[in-house]
Amino acid sequence: MGRRIGLLVIMASLHFLMLGATTGTSQPTGEVENILAIKVIPFDSLSTVLPELRSYDTPPEGTTIATVEISNNDPEGFSVSLHSEKRGRLMRHVDGIYPVSPKRGDFIEYLLEIRRGDSGVLGGDMPPVSERTNLNLDSDQTIVFDSGVGESTIKAVLEVQIHTKAKANLFHGQFADVITFIASDI
Repeated sequence: MGRRIGLLVIMASLHFLMLGATTGTSQPTGEVENILAIKVIPFDSLSTVLPELRSYDTPPEGTTIATVEISNNDPEGFSVSLHSEKRGRLMRHVDGIYPVSPKRGDFIEYLLEIRRGDSGVLGGDMPPVSERTNLNLDSDQTIVFDSGVGESTIKAVLEVQIHTKAKANLFHGQFADVITFIASDI
């Protein structure tokens, strides 16, 4: 009888333990800040690659004038807008002053092209070639990087190429423009 009571007490204890069991959940959370960063690394002088704007076209592949490094973690992608201070023209300037009423010999028009550089992670696909070549900055241009986004873009390098055609009737002097790059979340 002593064994039965002991067995009965053990069974009752197990039954009590099973009735007293509960379940729980864990809801780990974390936060990732929004990243949108652009760094433009300009090249000092077009003259180091192109001997003279009057006599030479840029090479067919263009001449690199800037490297843009971009990071973005928006799942919809990002865009890069380009603005030219001189509306897509390398303008002659003397002592840092541009002509008020430019003559044909005061400027040379150019087109830009954006290419993928060798480093960093581009989280999506490059835009079609037609959307990132022959960019005329007579008005602002926007290139949208929103297709194939599968991961964040981390320090992706984009190369900016300039294309010019020789223009024999240019006046002598320095020719320049300021191009502004603006990155935006989509």
